[in-house]
Amino acid sequence: MKRYVLTIAALALAAGAGAMAHPVQAQASGSHGSGAASKWAGTTQSGTSSDLSGTPSTVLDFEDLAASGSDYTYVGSYSLDGFTLTSPSCVASASCTDDEAFAAPQPDNALYEGSTALLNNMADGVNLLTREDGATFTVVSIDIAEFQPTNLTPRQVSFTGTKADGTKVTQTFTTDGLAGFETFTLQGFNDLVSMSWVQAYPYHQFDNIALDPVAVGPQTKTLTKSDCWNGGWQQLGFRNQGQCIRFVETGKGGQ
Repeated sequence: MKRYVLTIAALALAAGAGAMAHPVQAQASGSHGSGAASKWAGTTQSGTSSDLSGTPSTVLDFEDLAASGSDYTYVGSYSLDGFTLTSPSCVASASCTDDEAFAAPQPDNALYEGSTALLNNMADGVNLLTREDGATFTVVSIDIAEFQPTNLTPRQVSFTGTKADGTKVTQTFTTDGLAGFETFTLQGFNDLVSMSWVQAYPYHQFDNIALDPVAVGPQTKTLTKSDCWNGGWQQLGFRNQGQCIRFVETGKGGQ
């Protein structure tokens, strides 16, 4: 079966919507990737990011999708450490099968930008990032590169975060038009239940999504004797200060 990366984009380009060469458009028949170009060694760009404080708990670097060759590694969705990346646009489209919502260019593919990364496989496809348990999280940063190293026109990518209280936060980045990935730091993308962005023309690849999970629900605190003093025992629900201290010392005699 022949597959096309950005099938809708291929139709638009054929109609003269842009000058960017479609990665597999020139193949007349057979499987995709058979005529891919040799490896392009991309260089990492620092972009407009600022220094990150601390180390993110999870980084979606997609290296588990790495494979040799000149083709693409296709996946319907991607999950790591409790986070899931899906494409609702693919699910809703008859032109996109469930196992090819995303494509990761392999090292000898003309779209390879120096590391294993993902691109949404549909023009105007929506990328949706959530936690599998429905809990909240923080997005620290994301790496973005132009869709292909032979078309380095700067492009804008807009991100929308939906918070637990229903409010939204948005931020737009513009790439520098140079080869390789740039790291962009997101501001205020905390307490999220989801983050989404669109594969808008002239398209992009993404990599290294840095994330921090956020605990939800009642937080556990280790009690000390001082928590029982000055009426603290009442706030904690004990009958008296002695019962509170006894609970701290022995774990028995609770509220």
